[in-house]
Parts: sequence; structure tokens; C-alpha cells
Amino acid sequence: MDEVQLIKGTLQLTTKNVRDCMTPLERVFALEQATLLDADTLARIRQRGHSRIPVYDGTPDAMVGILLIKALVGHGGGGTDAAPVRVRDCPLRPLVVLDATYSLYDALHTFQTGKSHLAAIRDRGADGRDHVVGIVTMEDILEELLLAEIHDETDLDKLRHCCASPPPPGAAPAAGWC
Repeated sequence: MDEVQLIKGTLQLTTKNVRDCMTPLERVFALEQATLLDADTLARIRQRGHSRIPVYDGTPDAMVGILLIKALVGHGGGGTDAAPVRVRDCPLRPLVVLDATYSLYDALHTFQTGKSHLAAIRDRGADGRDHVVGIVTMEDILEELLLAEIHDETDLDKLRHCCASPPPPGAAPAAGWC
């Protein structure tokens, strides 16, 4: 990474808003608060590789908090023989909600306060009411700052799996991986 790219990314933090780098709600992995944390649900969580999962009440746009995966230890999700519990029985972190026009610079500052590294993004719908339209993470904003993707261990595992298993004949490899 060169200095010019970093300066360009830094300057863009004030002109871009969270809508520009959010994950749209229809692509967000979230859990309904009544979901039972049984073996199948825990397997889905592990497969996704996220450390924070939005929790909602009824519909995904009614987010109520964030489940930290490390909070599952001791609540039936840590590999013990304890009976499965529901998501609502686990400690949830408060949900930070940002307006879709919030600048990336201001969002980064919000994340730096330590309240959360994930925020729900709201926007005014055609009905004149505010709705959750997606989420943004600190990683999303740092990628905008660096103008590059950040790959963690989970991403590297996906890369290894993708490259170890070639796509079926006629299919293209997963975008950005192989």
C-alpha cells in the first residue's frame, strides 16, 4: 500500500456515507431472538465465521441487539453438554443505529468509542418511516480507508476450500477468490 492510496482513502471517509459500504439487509446473516441455539444453528454460525450477529424480533428490520459469539460459551453454545438455549437467553450487546447518510468518518469515530464494531443502518422508506436497510462494520470502514479488502482467518479458509475444490465444469470460480 502506498501513501497516496492511504491519503485518498482517508479523504474519502468524509465524503462517503455508510450507505456506500453497508451490507444490504437482504444479505445480512441475522438470527431471530426466539431461535434455538441447537447444533444446526451453531453449525450455521460457525460456517458464516462472524464474531457478531445481529438479532431481530419478528422481522430482520426490527433489530434488537447484537449477539457476540464469544457470549455463547457457557450458554449452551460453547460445546458443553448443556441444553440448547434461545438467542434471547444470551447476553446481547446494545445495537448502535446510524442514519444512512452518516459519514464514514463519523461512523469510524462512533466505533472507536468502543460501544460496538457493528451498526444497523436506517433510512426513510417510501412510507415516510425509518427502516433498517443494512449493517456496517468497522472492517467495512477500514477497507474503505485502505481501499483494499481485509482478509481474516475465515476468509483464508474459504480461499483454501475454493481452490482445493475446483468449480464444476462450465462454472466460474467464486468472485475474488481463485
